[in-house]
Amino acid sequence: MALFKSCPNFGQNIKGTMKNMFKKIVAVSAGLLVGGAAFAQNSQTRTTRFLPLLTGYNVLVASNSTVGFGVTNTLYTSYKGQILHSLTNDVVNGTYQSNILNPDAFQMVSLVPDANGDINANAALVIAVGNTNWIPIAVTNSVGQWFIPTLPYTTNYATAAWATVWPLAQSAQPSWMYPATTNMESITAATATNLFTISLYAVATMNPQGAFGDTIGANYPIVETTSTFTWTVNCTGSTPIVLTTNLPVAFLQHAKHVYAKVVTSDIGTGNIINQLGILQPQ
Repeated sequence: MALFKSCPNFGQNIKGTMKNMFKKIVAVSAGLLVGGAAFAQNSQTRTTRFLPLLTGYNVLVASNSTVGFGVTNTLYTSYKGQILHSLTNDVVNGTYQSNILNPDAFQMVSLVPDANGDINANAALVIAVGNTNWIPIAVTNSVGQWFIPTLPYTTNYATAAWATVWPLAQSAQPSWMYPATTNMESITAATATNLFTISLYAVATMNPQGAFGDTIGANYPIVETTSTFTWTVNCTGSTPIVLTTNLPVAFLQHAKHVYAKVVTSDIGTGNIINQLGILQPQ
């Protein structure tokens, strides 16, 4: 009893100690939860996506012309290796396809936010130009037989690098265009003064009613009338080049979808866009 009398606040001290311990446990638990959440967030798999603005390869930008999303008669190479004109009929395997339209040479892409759901400010526009090694061998029949083309394509046609290393043909030997068309890409190098002006168009939505209700029509885009991002590149003549430029946040903030148009005022032969797209880290 003497011991308890000498410590009159013994009960209150125990309560205070237990209360302080409980607060510390709560604080430590909260810290662990926050740390765990941060670790889970930081441990998310991050990657980089390339979004092609082309449906294939080798878009020919002829002198004083405009190519881009929705433009007809643009010469390009499909992923199968066919050389086609965009959004038009064509001769395939010797037969005119009057009821079949070729796909567009360009396409619309959808931008994706980063792992936190925010606008990704690290996106970049990438263009590859002037690499004639990507041009497939042209053929005239359905089985992919080679043919002797007219000038200026006759010099070392069968052995030239641009005619033999085409990687997309469906058959390993020989490398041929499939299915066969009679179109041919130009392999004449452009002049060093050939400039491309690339314009990106931001699309807010494909459905004017947002996510609710039926749209007015099939995939009706709400797109800016005037491009808010343009980039001019020099094709440097016959030298293949790959160029990149960062896309500004001011453009990315209002672009849910994006498509491109390319203009050249060159007075020479034009040039080939091997690939064009947006590089977007995730």
